Amino acid sequence: MAFDAKRFFWWRAFKEVGTGVAGDLFIHLLSGAHFITNSKGPESIYSTGQFSYWKDGRNMPDVMSGVMQYPDCPEHPAFQLTLQVNFISGTGGQEVIRLIGSEGVIEVQGNGITVKHSLMPEAPGFGGYDSLFTFSKSMQDEMKKDYEAKWTPEQRKRKTKEDIATSLMRYALAKK
Repeated sequence: MAFDAKRFFWWRAFKEVGTGVAGDLFIHLLSGAHFITNSKGPESIYSTGQFSYWKDGRNMPDVMSGVMQYPDCPEHPAFQLTLQVNFISGTGGQEVIRLIGSEGVIEVQGNGITVKHSLMPEAPGFGGYDSLFTFSKSMQDEMKKDYEAKWTPEQRKRKTKEDIATSLMRYALAKK
């Protein structure tokens, strides 16, 4: 291809000379996630993008989402990573990493870390918003009796744990 100043200087907007929003912005989130998990990378990636704002001749989307599947390996259990970028969102580089697990969420944003606990009870949920109400009253009573015989009141309670909010600097100094 002949030299084109617009493509040269707008490299993220053209697939012939750049990697678009994924290569320009996803890499920052991926490197952080890989550092935290000690991962070597995903085994599969799915993505989609669209031209939502800039209709200036570019051929790389300005809005994109990606889903990466990571395998179970010695460094970490299997997990899924979802990334989103929107060039026109106006957030000005406010990357956020959220690690969502079975006991809550760890959020890394800027210089801060927040851990919000969401601990499930040992016993599975019962009643409320499930299919219990679709059974006859006698069947519901029988199911409730079986459930209460299997799970103690203590096992049915949702445990709580204090949330944590700190800065990375405070965390690093505490480790010294």
